[in-house]
Amino acid sequence: MIIYKIAKAVKNVEAAVLNVYRFVLSLGKITILSKYNLKLPKATHSDCIVLGNGPSLRDTINLHRDVLEKADLFAVNNFPNSKEFMEFKPANYIVLDPGYFLNKHRSDIIEVFRILKDDVTWTMNFFVPYMYRKDKDVVELKNKKGFVKICFYNYTILKGPANWIYPLFKKNLGMPQFYNVMGAGIYVALNCGYKNVWLVGADHSWFDNLHVGEDNIVYRKDIHFYDNAPEQIKLSPMIEPVSNTKVPMEGLFWALSTVFKSYGILFQYATYLNATIINASEFSYLDTFVRKNLKAYKK
Repeated sequence: MIIYKIAKAVKNVEAAVLNVYRFVLSLGKITILSKYNLKLPKATHSDCIVLGNGPSLRDTINLHRDVLEKADLFAVNNFPNSKEFMEFKPANYIVLDPGYFLNKHRSDIIEVFRILKDDVTWTMNFFVPYMYRKDKDVVELKNKKGFVKICFYNYTILKGPANWIYPLFKKNLGMPQFYNVMGAGIYVALNCGYKNVWLVGADHSWFDNLHVGEDNIVYRKDIHFYDNAPEQIKLSPMIEPVSNTKVPMEGLFWALSTVFKSYGILFQYATYLNATIINASEFSYLDTFVRKNLKAYKK
């Protein structure tokens, strides 16, 4: 029993030292990578909705269109390519994936920026990682000074003791590590001042659509709510967007684990801000946040 207590105490000390070390590294990253005094637009209501692009968003739209039409919405990724983008006219739009700035040859990305430049006729905040401030499409939208307002955020990954890290989050100097744009959407919504951040379309059902081919390559079906014939979507190899390398199953599940871990950090950060994150998805593998039906949303 004594040996067990000693081992546990040593483990706790090691964890504490590692946490402090991570915090010191985070301070260094802020100095090098972060832009100081980045101001995010202020929340216009107490509640907002972050729209994930999971298949269940179709059910949410069918059941709660009246709620979505009146809510402060945060759209993500390829939502502009859906017909619902023009119908709901979201006040906020956020991207995190480097592919939107590094893979300019992709037809879906080309179409997203075309829509932002030509079709948006309402005031909309476009949240972009500060590191991509010199992207040609971002610069063009910023110089155009039209309906789309560019809002930068620091995607500088910060780690360390919660009571040391959260004040840095609040100052928009960095954020947790995200492998999914919904996490970034939640973080930005919290830092804009929303007290109740609702999630819909947060299926996170990537596990259901994985396949390992005879070539030992990991494939998946990437299904979204706006796909007209999801049953006809073909398997595609998992590719890391920056290095353009194939992702092994080990790396995939590590990334997925990081996704769910980041939600635990967001849950604690929301508590620090006296805010609440609510999962109102019609289907979801998320088990971190309180679950409610979207009809309870305050319009």
